Amino acid sequence: PYAFLLLFVVGSTLALAQWLNSGRTRYAVLYVVTAGLIPYFHFLALTVWGVHALYAFARKREGSPVRLHAVLGAAGAVLLLLAPLLPLLIKMARERQTHTFNIPPPNVRDLAEFLTPSVLVFGVLFGLGLAWVVLRRRLTIQLVTRSGSTVLLVAALALVPAVAAFIISTISPSRIFVERYMIASMVGVAMAAGWGLAQIQPAAARSIVIATLALTSLGAYGYTRRLWPPHKDDDWRGAMAAARQASGTSRLTVLFKCPFIECTERQVELPESVSNWVTAPLSLYPAPGKVVPVAIRFDESSSSYLEATVVPGLEREGRFIVISGNPDEYFSTWTSRRFPGYTPQSLGSFGTVTATLYVRQDPGSR
Repeated sequence: PYAFLLLFVVGSTLALAQWLNSGRTRYAVLYVVTAGLIPYFHFLALTVWGVHALYAFARKREGSPVRLHAVLGAAGAVLLLLAPLLPLLIKMARERQTHTFNIPPPNVRDLAEFLTPSVLVFGVLFGLGLAWVVLRRRLTIQLVTRSGSTVLLVAALALVPAVAAFIISTISPSRIFVERYMIASMVGVAMAAGWGLAQIQPAAARSIVIATLALTSLGAYGYTRRLWPPHKDDDWRGAMAAARQASGTSRLTVLFKCPFIECTERQVELPESVSNWVTAPLSLYPAPGKVVPVAIRFDESSSSYLEATVVPGLEREGRFIVISGNPDEYFSTWTSRRFPGYTPQSLGSFGTVTATLYVRQDPGSR
């Protein structure tokens, strides 16, 4: 949904600016529709509405031709479009702990790195250096100031979505400081970068910088914080290779703790009919034997299901492997308690993915 989310954040912001500048009704209608669609692609992007409200207030103070009652009417229409989502929004709020990530709270450095993507910084600096050399030092920067409302819009759009996720992830158990959850901030970052690029003179220098930025972005393959996408964060390839090596010629059962929020208890109760996307990492990196999906939020109902359907087979085999893309303490505690005669052996370090071989220490183990 994130590409569409960006489309409607950009579209609604542009429509709002055009409406507040011209007062034309068609831009008001376009704004209501595009802004109203934002939460349909991600609830956390609702912070963009707050940014738009701040901008509208600032534009009114600067003399926008749009009257206050028209602004309030547009806001009411946008809220009306949210009505069909209210039951789901309430449900998500009640179950918010099932939609958070098992990651440590962010720090200020994490926030700064997100707001100053390495790809952008490196691309611009390298381009400036190249332009300086190619154009024989004719490179200049001519600053053109903008209105207070424009500065507010760009700054708030860049900061508010990211800072909101940062604060929530810092002061509460809900860990939502994840790049794709804060992607609306990239619209403000892009606007700020566009303003900065426009200050570069002459046009040839600007073209060089834009070209290097484009090439850097392509080289980064969509990963903004590093110039080459790392495999170490989620090294499924390494984890499954280690599992196959540990299994040898045997076909060991693999408890696969699903890394996806959508992997609920209901889906895991029928492992034979689970959609392929639930075990998507294994489509390229196959497991050494039968795969048993485990719910992302392992609880009593999940453990009861495993007790009844899976544990007897594991006890007969004497060995099994646990692959987890979303480790949690409850699942680890249950495994240790339920298999006290087994020795866990870590198969290596694979970033956020864990791979553990459990071997029964008795004459019947094999």
